[in-house]
Amino acid sequence: MSGISSGIGLISGIDTASLIEQLMAIEARPVTQLQQRVQAIDVKRTAFLGLSAKILSLKNSALQFNKLSLFRDFNAPSTNENVITATVGEKAVPSSHTFRVRALATSHSAVSRGFADADTTPVGVGTLSIEGIRSRVDPSTELNSLKGGQGVRRGVITITDRAGHTADIDLSTAVTIGDVLEEINSNSTINVRARVTALPFEGKTGDRIVIEDLTAKPGEGESYASHLIIKDAAGGSMAADLGIVANAANSRIDGTRLVWLSESTQLSLLNDGNGVEAGGLVPDHKLTFNVDGPAPESFTVSLNEKIEDKTDLRALNSGAGIRGGVIRITDRAGQSVEVDLTDLDSGSGTTLGAVLTRLQAGVEGAGVAVNIALSNTSSTTGLLVTDKSNVDEDRKENLIIEDVSGFAAADLGIAANVDADRIQGRNIYRIKTVGDVLNAINYAPGNAGRIVRAQISADGYGITLKSLAEGSTVTVETGKNSAVADDLGINGATFTSDDPYESQRLIAGLNTVLLQSLRGGAGFDLGEVQFVDRNGNTTTIDFSAAETRPNTLADVIDLINADSNTGLVASINAAGNGIEIRDESDGAAPIFIADLDGGSFATQLGIAGRFDQSHGNTINGGNAQRQYISRATLLENLNAGRGIAAGEFRITDSRGAVHDVNLDANDRTIGHVIDAINSAGSGALEARINDNGDGILVIDLAEGTQPLTIEDLDGGQTAANLRLAGSAAEGQSSLDGSFEIHLEIGGADTLNEIIRKLNEMNAGVTASVLNDGGSVNPYSLLLSSEQSGRRGELIIDTTGFDLGFATMTKAQDAVLSTGDASSGTAMLITSSSNTVENIIPGTTLNLLATSDEDVTITISQDIDSIIDQINTFVDSYNAVQAAIDDATSFNSDTYERGPLAGESAVDQVRSRLYRTVSHQYEGVDPSFSRLFSVGLRFGSNNRLEFNEEDFREAYERSPELVEQLFTAKDTGFGAVIQDTIDGLTEDFDGLISRRNDVLADQQELLNKRIDDLEVLLAGKQARLEAQFVALESSLAILQDQQTSLTTLAELASSMSA
Repeated sequence: MSGISSGIGLISGIDTASLIEQLMAIEARPVTQLQQRVQAIDVKRTAFLGLSAKILSLKNSALQFNKLSLFRDFNAPSTNENVITATVGEKAVPSSHTFRVRALATSHSAVSRGFADADTTPVGVGTLSIEGIRSRVDPSTELNSLKGGQGVRRGVITITDRAGHTADIDLSTAVTIGDVLEEINSNSTINVRARVTALPFEGKTGDRIVIEDLTAKPGEGESYASHLIIKDAAGGSMAADLGIVANAANSRIDGTRLVWLSESTQLSLLNDGNGVEAGGLVPDHKLTFNVDGPAPESFTVSLNEKIEDKTDLRALNSGAGIRGGVIRITDRAGQSVEVDLTDLDSGSGTTLGAVLTRLQAGVEGAGVAVNIALSNTSSTTGLLVTDKSNVDEDRKENLIIEDVSGFAAADLGIAANVDADRIQGRNIYRIKTVGDVLNAINYAPGNAGRIVRAQISADGYGITLKSLAEGSTVTVETGKNSAVADDLGINGATFTSDDPYESQRLIAGLNTVLLQSLRGGAGFDLGEVQFVDRNGNTTTIDFSAAETRPNTLADVIDLINADSNTGLVASINAAGNGIEIRDESDGAAPIFIADLDGGSFATQLGIAGRFDQSHGNTINGGNAQRQYISRATLLENLNAGRGIAAGEFRITDSRGAVHDVNLDANDRTIGHVIDAINSAGSGALEARINDNGDGILVIDLAEGTQPLTIEDLDGGQTAANLRLAGSAAEGQSSLDGSFEIHLEIGGADTLNEIIRKLNEMNAGVTASVLNDGGSVNPYSLLLSSEQSGRRGELIIDTTGFDLGFATMTKAQDAVLSTGDASSGTAMLITSSSNTVENIIPGTTLNLLATSDEDVTITISQDIDSIIDQINTFVDSYNAVQAAIDDATSFNSDTYERGPLAGESAVDQVRSRLYRTVSHQYEGVDPSFSRLFSVGLRFGSNNRLEFNEEDFREAYERSPELVEQLFTAKDTGFGAVIQDTIDGLTEDFDGLISRRNDVLADQQELLNKRIDDLEVLLAGKQARLEAQFVALESSLAILQDQQTSLTTLAELASSMSA
């Protein structure tokens, strides 16, 4: 309301301002009362806001109670944190584990010979090539793979040489055959040499270890001091498992055979790790057997892991089949039926479809609302059980499939008890092992052991196919886009009952590779080779002769070295990627190696030629190009285990046409990539394994003029990871995604220039300069693998010049053992990094140092963190109660009331929280259905109290039941308290929110009434002011009139006088 400009009337002398103000104050009393009511509501709303904040704090303190993660907090102290520490996750299990760190993982590094400077002096002209460990032609065989995958028990062996010297060789940490040989050969106490061979010797055959005594022959009339003796140290078994236990009167001990296939041999290990293109859901992964004879027919073998109604039960579970029994099936409405499958044990030739028919008939006949069907997905090939019962969510029981007797449900992969509408069965049909392939053939629909029998060959190195149909000839074909028959060595096989077919050899020997894996997978044309050393000594070796025909590169080396007619010695070259011939004859004539009778074996090995003194005494055959990329190669194994990023890349052919290739998570092999490129290319492109077997070759068939170009899209790295990104060189119509790094070094290239070029290639190796501080040629090229462990080993080779590389740091896996090493029962664990995951479930071990002592990791539940969380909740709950007490208080002396006194909403808040904390929870075990069973109870003044000891005792006694009390879905304390608090605080329909809305509406009405009254008051004041102005005007007029009359009177008086 506005005031008046003058307080006292000029004519009347009345204090009009005060008078109007007093009158308006009387009129404004209703407004004042309304404003007081608005302020009172403000106080209430503020109090509700504070209470809501306390309740939200309570909610935050209870957020973890409906999550199992609260109860999955673990401690994992180490008895020596300088050696091992542990990091635990939610999936950890309380337990204690003892380890001994035998070795730490290291990254391979190699250093070149020295140079005078790094930035001025050229290093030479030639080619530097770098590959990964899989290009080695002498890979060290893992001990766990020996004897058909049985492996060997580790321990200490004792060797006594013929001079009587004895040494204990500790092989308890040996991982590979190479480790065994190195430990024996590096021992200086005994004079023996250990090596491996497969050449027959005095009745000994097969891939085996040979121990040769090098003790000098005694003089005439003297004898050796001892036999050559090898035995296990007390309690050990390693020498026995390696087949080298002996007490020999001569100077050589040949161990027993160590390498053969078994049905459990993984397909990924065949063909020198190039595997077999089988598995997945690719339709072309199949074999067709055509029978030509009295009753011509054919049958197809699926090797793509897709299960069908016609799948023979005997082919399931890696040949273990399905055992019989009685299965109980319970739907979510609680309806059950038992289906009798006990006759499956004796039934042969029963199909999966027949079992499904019986199961489905059983559930339908009993009114159980369940559907059972085959399920073939990219991740699972098994059965899918789906609940069809029409039950409200809050009344649904668990879907249960269980064995009443026998193991049928377990073997079918569907035994489960789930709070869900479906059970996705586990994989029951796999093509992962040699046995899986044999079972797939033997039990294929149309065969079932009737036409063809497949088995591991008698020599243990391959597969034998035999016809069971008398008088019939069987041939093998494969799918159009599949290499499975080639990988198994049976493509085009022809056989009869009298003439079985033997596949190619599928596994190499010890520390070697198959000849068929070299030259990019093309193998060699074996033949006669003439060798002449520098003394002119000559010999001819027929590598194609049946009795000596080599299968592996080691066989070739052994055959050369077994021929004593020359002074030539064969071995693996320094780079580890080929063969070399060394002359030890001390002659001066040229070394001569030549193929005979038009052969090409020596030429293909890279050792043919006439080599004078300028070549030195060592003939290096160069890179034998071991194939390590095949259609079956998993993308995740490429780039030293870093894999290939999924994504999209674009290929632009020579006519400018664009072909986009999109690789997703389902594209898991090189074969998938090749097929995707060929499909996208629509005849304008051809993708295949390159000629060196170390990458994908993309060939332009469009016959245009533009360069073939491959580029990643949307910032991806897929093509780059595949080594395909780029443009074809001028005059070239292809792009080679070789994983071998080639760096052409020109006449002006210095160390720094080489380093720059290598690092720009981003190929998993870091180049740098090493300065040893010396005065002569102190600068060297240092190459370091970016991948730790053995898988990160670099194979470094040069052509045209020699950089003289030597190993600075050996590529080594981390090795730790668990168990008693002295008893041979210890288990060795290897890792390519010093961070080892999931050896212990849910736990990561961090290896920091080696130790000769055991270190114990004890994983225990962190109950203190649970108790802390409960205490936080208790404090928050009591803070809410204290806030309610303050807001609803009443002082009987002063009659002062709290802002929320008398508010029924506050009483409801208190009541709901109390009921939630004190009531009995449903869906949990009755013995733990109230919070007082775990130490929570109410004390005085409605305050919550927590007895930690009661909780510890309850949790130690029944941890699962306590967890269920807190975390049970929908009915546990965690879910109920959250629902309760949401019901109090949610923005739209929460109790406090609704009450706040009511108060806000009241405020709005009051403020509107105030506004309306103020408008009326303003009108009244204006009227009063106008009236007083009118009064003053009237008085002024009267005053003017009086003055005029007075003037007239005076004038009249003067005139009369």
